Amino acid sequence: RGRRGRSFLSTEGGIYASFLFFGKAEALDISSLTARAAVVAVGAIERFCKVKIDIKWVNDLYINGKKVAGILTEGEFDENGKLRYFIVGMGINVYKIDDFERILPIATTLEDEICERPNKEKILAELIRGMREELLYQGSAEMLSEYRKRCNLIGRRVTVTRGEEMYEALVLSVKDDYALEVRLDSGKIVSLNSGEVSCKALG
Repeated sequence: RGRRGRSFLSTEGGIYASFLFFGKAEALDISSLTARAAVVAVGAIERFCKVKIDIKWVNDLYINGKKVAGILTEGEFDENGKLRYFIVGMGINVYKIDDFERILPIATTLEDEICERPNKEKILAELIRGMREELLYQGSAEMLSEYRKRCNLIGRRVTVTRGEEMYEALVLSVKDDYALEVRLDSGKIVSLNSGEVSCKALG
């Protein structure tokens, strides 16, 4: 499933993996985990596929303006507010499938983009290595820099949805805590740590 319980097409043509972590995020802002996982996923895919992947804040990977992967991070806290565990779930569209035809205008697969059949097992193995060795331990400055370089919303006008609230804004930057900095039409600048943003060109 996707965010907010949305359906996510998951057939044999993709990689679907959930990574469970216990008690290792005390020193890490929980809100940055999805963004960091996106950087790990980009590295795993690009190691074996000749594509350039962009990141749509905060949890989607895009190739040539079409979605190729999604990430969902969830966790549970105890009565003292300490994180018990968190799970990073990921779906990557790898191979062409017949069911995919109906969403091709907004989504794509790795096979469609590189015009050859990727090695799904190698991508998954690299993804597992990256999640184990990089998600929590890689230097934060390096990972943040990579995320900023790939964020495809900078300079774009977007629609922000937060609960029942919806408004237009211009994306200015990704802050040090991975929050999205936007300027409202009123001129006010705000930082988004949660919510959703959409752009007509990206979906």
